[in-house]
Amino acid sequence: MKREAGTSLVEAAIAIPVFLVLIIGTLGFGIIYANYQAITHAARDGARFGAAPMPGNTAPAPPAPPQPAAAVAQKICSYLVKGISLDACSSYDGSTAPPSVANCIVLGGTVPSADGIYVTQCPVLLENRITVWYTEVDIRKHVRMPLLPDIPLRTTAAMRNETN
Repeated sequence: MKREAGTSLVEAAIAIPVFLVLIIGTLGFGIIYANYQAITHAARDGARFGAAPMPGNTAPAPPAPPQPAAAVAQKICSYLVKGISLDACSSYDGSTAPPSVANCIVLGGTVPSADGIYVTQCPVLLENRITVWYTEVDIRKHVRMPLLPDIPLRTTAAMRNETN
């Protein structure tokens, strides 16, 4: 009997840290997943908004992108939740165009490395001599949490203008 007197204390000393690591890991995964879902949803909605025709535009084949990049970036920022928003959204006022990449990633462009919202609009000439526009939204973000390493999140969404 005397030998078993301290076993529950030793078991608790081993089990409590393992339990705390599991709880912190679960909460960290939940926060990272919520961030990823938020930026993915914002990128899809931004690309959809960028590919939609402007109100009142009845031209069969648009000669330019249907929505300006600044309007697309503002729409994306409006979708991001305050607690999950990017730093680029807090300083973005919509008066200037957001950064873009040299060419749409879906067409062979390079992936941006800095955090932020990238809106790129690429014209593509089809075989029948019709130009269609791709609106691509790239969102990059690092999730910073205590006790866990920085997690880089990135998402890309592209849509083609179908008004022609």
